[in-house]
Amino acid sequence: MKKLFNFLLFTTIVIIAYFLTIFIESRLTERTLFGIIIIFFRALILTFWGLGITYKRLWNKNILTRKKSLAIWGLLVIIFFIFINTSLLVFAMTNKLYHYAKKPSSGWEGKLWQSDKKLGFRSVPNATGFETFPIGGNVSIRFDKNGFRVPVSYDDTTEMKRPLFLFLGCSFTFGAACLAEESFPYLVSGATKGYSINAGLCGGGLAQILLLSKDLMPLYKPDFVVVQYSPWLVQRATSMRVPSFWIANIPVPYVSRTKGGKDIISPRAFNSKTFDVNIDKFKKTKKGIKDYTCFLFEIGIPLYLYNGYYTVITILKKTFGIIPKPNKDLKDVEQFVYENIYEVCKQNNSKMIILNLGDIQYTQNSHKLIFPDSNVIFAEADSLLLRGLTSPDDYDKEYKHWYFNGKSSFLKDPHPNQKAHKIIAEATLNSITAKASQRPLADSAKGGDVQ
Repeated sequence: MKKLFNFLLFTTIVIIAYFLTIFIESRLTERTLFGIIIIFFRALILTFWGLGITYKRLWNKNILTRKKSLAIWGLLVIIFFIFINTSLLVFAMTNKLYHYAKKPSSGWEGKLWQSDKKLGFRSVPNATGFETFPIGGNVSIRFDKNGFRVPVSYDDTTEMKRPLFLFLGCSFTFGAACLAEESFPYLVSGATKGYSINAGLCGGGLAQILLLSKDLMPLYKPDFVVVQYSPWLVQRATSMRVPSFWIANIPVPYVSRTKGGKDIISPRAFNSKTFDVNIDKFKKTKKGIKDYTCFLFEIGIPLYLYNGYYTVITILKKTFGIIPKPNKDLKDVEQFVYENIYEVCKQNNSKMIILNLGDIQYTQNSHKLIFPDSNVIFAEADSLLLRGLTSPDDYDKEYKHWYFNGKSSFLKDPHPNQKAHKIIAEATLNSITAKASQRPLADSAKGGDVQ
């Protein structure tokens, strides 16, 4: 009877401690880092409980007096703790992903993206689907045979024509939350009676932009290459991974330095399984224990165990110098990327346009980049967007996506809206006009259709 009482008392104390961590977690505003720390303490609590209920059954204090037995016991305790901690992490992330799948969320519907050895991820050629949102309507997405974004009504037989524009950037260039025909790449080519290649990569950074420029410019020989300049692009090029709408990170190429001090593009650390799982399958199934169990074993455990294992391996490799660390000198990284893109432009007789977009205080730094000559064109989209605004709050009201339910307005998406894209297109066109040669735009292009 006394043993039962002690067991119940001990277990009650453990349960109280465990629920205390749940209470603390509910009070946190920043849950990403502190959530991991709390799970660590939960694993310690459960490990302590496991040691308590197995004392004198599986082990006793005599084990602690013998070195060999103590070493084996300690190793088993560590393995048990790692198992508990990993299980809690997998369950926590799976729960978030399951709730994401079961309610309207920002993300994608349809097989639109795939893992890519070179870029980390890229669009699926000829794919169609939707960009989804928690409120308001979804946006139709279509990629052509080359994986570039095009309007849903796009004719596959359409030939590229001059002037040909290549647009490189992130979701701002892609036209997130807008139809393809509302995005500034489409508007610029329409105004010049030319053709636009929208190679904007949602979540992309400068490393991927540089790799794309080297692949696409020799292939298409564009007249103009419009390269987005925003503060987050260089940050993504030095982080080794980027977040997705899902509760998972995607490894991407990044800028590192050789021992000789030379900047290079290092490949992604490992191949993520993020794009191999089919979450869409569970978006329309009935929520329940059976459904969650299937989700756990089909999605959660394979995804998070694989990604978690290789994330740990990557950290160890980086720590011991097996793979290079990212170059954290952001100005140096920017100079390296934009200078190299400029060189590729020169090799392919293309004019480079740097599109300043996202933060006028930061994007002014683009003029500090050093180029061998003054042939670079700067499109001041930020300046044009801020024209006529009286306060920073006006920027959000004017240029982000809002949903009105008849009573109140809610932020649907923070990316540039249709009005903003028109102004960005105007800034791009103005920069070409201001910097153009003596010949008209149509004459200054290489002429004819793209071969």
